[in-house]
Parts: sequence; structure tokens; C-alpha cells
Amino acid sequence: MAYVDIAGLKNTFEHSEEFNDNYWTKNECTITANATTAPDGSLTAFKLTESATANKGHNISKTVGGSGSANGNSYSVYVKADTRTKFVIGLGFNADSLTTNAKFDLTTETVISTGNAFGYPQIHGQIVKQDNGWYRCILQVATGGGAFNPNYYIGPVDDTNDITPATGSGSIFIWGAMWQKEHETVVNGTNAGRYVYSGNSSGVEGSLWQYDNAATVSNTYPDSADGANSTVSGGIRTHTRPGTSAVTKTYLRTRKKGTTVERGELSHTYLHGA
Repeated sequence: MAYVDIAGLKNTFEHSEEFNDNYWTKNECTITANATTAPDGSLTAFKLTESATANKGHNISKTVGGSGSANGNSYSVYVKADTRTKFVIGLGFNADSLTTNAKFDLTTETVISTGNAFGYPQIHGQIVKQDNGWYRCILQVATGGGAFNPNYYIGPVDDTNDITPATGSGSIFIWGAMWQKEHETVVNGTNAGRYVYSGNSSGVEGSLWQYDNAATVSNTYPDSADGANSTVSGGIRTHTRPGTSAVTKTYLRTRKKGTTVERGELSHTYLHGA
């Protein structure tokens, strides 16, 4: 028996709270640091202000290389209304045309629409209310394989839901961008939108749990040890749902870090999305 740490959730983005860093490309906009109170209570949130140039996308972006993974990706960010009350998260190759996107209305607390010109098998938008006027806006995509390198864009939308408004100079507050790779449960992903800080490198959430990497079939439930659909290796059970190619994984013999009491099993898919 050997208990090892279960890795925490990973944010693939760097500088997740530093939109003024050169890591982020500014497209027809300016970024003001420490503009309002962030969701964590610190005076660190950013204000994105559109340039006066008409009919342009006013956003910030980052290339999300290798986002064509088999299990999809979740992209999210905290947003708060200023003079603009609508927002977009998008993927594409041009700041003026976000090929795949989800648009959000912060006033009605709804997803306005989703666009899927890349032809993803699944795409999903979600908005989650936070405290003090903040919202967590989420775009999830299931890529179904392949590899390409689009840009991730976040920025305001005008009152007509146009990402290239005829009149610029609107503004919105943003904080805490997150890119979670390999999110298998793309539409109903329980971890989609959870946030992990990242600085000069990608951020990884601290480990809270451990599992026994020597656990075998004998350590799991009898009805979960079906050899036709499940295998156990290194303390992780991999189960293929009958009649599908969908796979779920489960850690066996888990316990909270720093304790010795076994707590049962913990979903690998829930924690990591794959």
C-alpha cells in the first residue's frame, strides 16, 4: 500500500490575474489595473475599455495551442458590468470575428447565444452569479479530436449583441481567467468555471486528497469490477460505459491528506474532467 497525492485542478493560462502583462494581447482596447474590488476582496480587478475605433472587436486574447483535445476544454473568467453589460468569450483567429463563442447578458444573468462555426461536437455557455455584481462566465467545447491553435478572446458586447460595435469606448471589469484542458463532461462538467490562480506559469490547485496507487480490483465494489467494461491499474479504475466509447475513471481507497481514515472512492473524472 502506498498513498500518493491526487493532483489538484490545473489552470493552463499564465498571468490569470494580470491582464496588463504582455502575455495577453490587447486588441483595440486599454487595460487599467486595480480598477475595482475583485471577487476575492482585493483591489486587483481590471477595467477593459474599448478604443474609439468603430466596427472592431475590443478584447484581449491569448493563443490556446493544442486546444483540439479529445475531451474538450473549459474557458472561464470573472466579469462585472461597467458601461457595458454584455460580454463574450470566443475562439477564433481574428479579434473581429469569433468563430466559436458564448455571449452573456450580465443584467438578465443569461447566456444570450452560442456560435459554433468550427463545428465542435458540443458547445455550452454558462453564467454563474457571484457576490458584489460579479459573474463567472464559462465557454465549454468538446473538440472530438484534432489539433489547431485558435486564440481565446474575452471582451464586451454592445446592446445589439455585436462584438464589433459601431460606437466604441464602452468598458467592463474582468478578473481571473481560467483554461481547463481535457474536460470530458463538457456540457455538465462540475468543475467547469472553478478558478485556480496562475502567475508566471500555469497554476495547480493544492492537493487535498490521496489514493492508494497499489489498490486492485479486490479493493473496489463487486459490481464495479466487471472485467468486460472495467480495468484497474495503479489504483485507478477505468470504466467504459456499455454501448458507448465514453470513459470514466475513479481513484480507489482514498483519504484526506494528513489523515489515516479511508473514505472510499473519488471520481477522477470529477476532479480532472478525464
